[in-house]
Amino acid sequence: MTTQLLLCTGKNYCQKKKLYNELIGLISGSQAQLMRVKRIKKKRKPRKYWVRPGRTSLWWDNMRRGETVDEEWKENLRMSKPSFLKLCDELHPFIVRQTTIM
Repeated sequence: MTTQLLLCTGKNYCQKKKLYNELIGLISGSQAQLMRVKRIKKKRKPRKYWVRPGRTSLWWDNMRRGETVDEEWKENLRMSKPSFLKLCDELHPFIVRQTTIM
């Protein structure tokens, strides 16, 4: 008798849990997507710093003036200087400051 009661309680619990999970899935989009987001958040390492040490305003000024060697460009910007300048030229029309009237 007690075994049947436990099985019945366990079965009801499983049904309620399944219904609860389905409702949560409907509310939050899809449960699989929610689980993926949780996994991604777990895998991220905490940031050590927002600005890399050694990158002062002088460092940026040197990069802008071109007083750095090509290896530094490759190491810091992950592309060569000519590639970076070409990319800047292509993006310039989209990122140039515009005057708007409000």
